[in-house]
Amino acid sequence: MAVHNLSFLYGLTGIGPAEHLKSVGVPVKLDLPVGRNLKDHASLPVIFQIDKSTARKPTEEELVDAMYNLLMGRYSKLLHHEATALTGFINTTSLHGPNPDIQTTNFFSLMQSPELRGYVAATGFNDRVAKSILSANQNSNTYITYLLHLKPFSAGRLELQSANYLDAPIIDAGYMTDERDVDTYIRALNIYKRLPETKAFGEREAVLHKIDLESCNDLEYQSDDYWRCYIRHMTTTVYHPVGTARMGPATDPTAVVDARLRVHGASGLRVIDASIMPDIVGANTNAACIMIGEKGADMIKEDFLGQRHTEL
Repeated sequence: MAVHNLSFLYGLTGIGPAEHLKSVGVPVKLDLPVGRNLKDHASLPVIFQIDKSTARKPTEEELVDAMYNLLMGRYSKLLHHEATALTGFINTTSLHGPNPDIQTTNFFSLMQSPELRGYVAATGFNDRVAKSILSANQNSNTYITYLLHLKPFSAGRLELQSANYLDAPIIDAGYMTDERDVDTYIRALNIYKRLPETKAFGEREAVLHKIDLESCNDLEYQSDDYWRCYIRHMTTTVYHPVGTARMGPATDPTAVVDARLRVHGASGLRVIDASIMPDIVGANTNAACIMIGEKGADMIKEDFLGQRHTEL
């Protein structure tokens, strides 16, 4: 979703929900549901301690070697992001179901890893939770898997806070506002809590690390009620927001653009980014966004230059 693009549509052109635009003093040109239907992939970390008997710190030599190899154009651990090195998809409702509802991204950290400290600082957890996460890495290596809900039912919205388009918009992600999303995560957590029981994780001395969550500590650990509390406090994002100018026919009251990405009721105005998705894709959004950009560019050339795309 292009937040600045939607702010432009709101503030400069008066295109958006009429009632909301009036409430912030923006003259209404077109009453369209811009900013509604905000979808995103929520992300829930699950933390394991591993290799306690053999854990070690990254050495200064390793860090220097990684930087040197990077500068020399050789292979370096700095060339890849661990989240893209290992990923997986699971269906939490059926062992044989064709459509996964959870994607995992995974991070491995050596004991007392500076990378993990950087991650915790950037994520924004409060001091108590941050300290608890880092304690898992104090005397052991850690493995963190992030559970991404691929097709969330919950939706949020984006609104203006004033008539000045330079003011940051108000973003309500709406995570877990539909209880079915919470249920999906509970099923996923009940699967992943059993990883230490597997042969591979048993050989790595895997133990699920309990986060110090003040609001959840009195609940039975690993019960559904505990997980429900855990989800409410630990959910974050992988920054895949889409859908706030969704595509659909003019007869659809939830649509902003048509099948050629033209804003309904406007002339010469298109939206060509992730915000046109009617629903979020069941995977990372990057490839879909590239496709939308390429297709939108072809549509513009077809409409204004008469050039039809014939490659595919």
